[in-house]
Amino acid sequence: GDIMVIIRQFFLFFRDGFKNIWNTLFMSLSSVITLTLTLSLCALFVLFAQNTSDFTQQVEGEIKIFAEFSKDATPEEITNAISIIEADQNVADITHITKEKEYTDFIQDIGEDDPELAAFFENTSDENPLVDTLIVAADDVKNVNKVAEVVKAVPAIEYVDYGEESSLAAFANITNIIRQSFSWI
Repeated sequence: GDIMVIIRQFFLFFRDGFKNIWNTLFMSLSSVITLTLTLSLCALFVLFAQNTSDFTQQVEGEIKIFAEFSKDATPEEITNAISIIEADQNVADITHITKEKEYTDFIQDIGEDDPELAAFFENTSDENPLVDTLIVAADDVKNVNKVAEVVKAVPAIEYVDYGEESSLAAFANITNIIRQSFSWI
């Protein structure tokens, strides 16, 4: 008896619900459409904000400091320079490219376009004119200037290139504004 009452109540509940939806079809459809559009817009904003954040982080990660050693830098000076730079807390990564590797890559690149010129360079060059280089990555775009100053202070390093201080600061500010804007939205 009790089960039949519960089943009848359940059936009446659904019947009345569908009857009300049918009677107010326009309002029901507009509610569903409004909810769908709102959720879709929210999802689009979240996706766009996430992609923008990922993109800015990727671009920030590409900002590197390029340093060249002087021509007369000894292997000991190069090793000491690398350990001095590695000791800095704001340094995330260092890539050391030897002048031999650079020269080999240079000849290979030329060889793809002009094999004869590559052979000429390989056979006639008595001394490698290139120098050892470092590619240094900072842990944060805000610290690139600090790391560049540390690299510049190393005696064996002759040339440092990392972009202008003002442009790096502007880039950091713009990426922060973009992230915060999308977070608020």
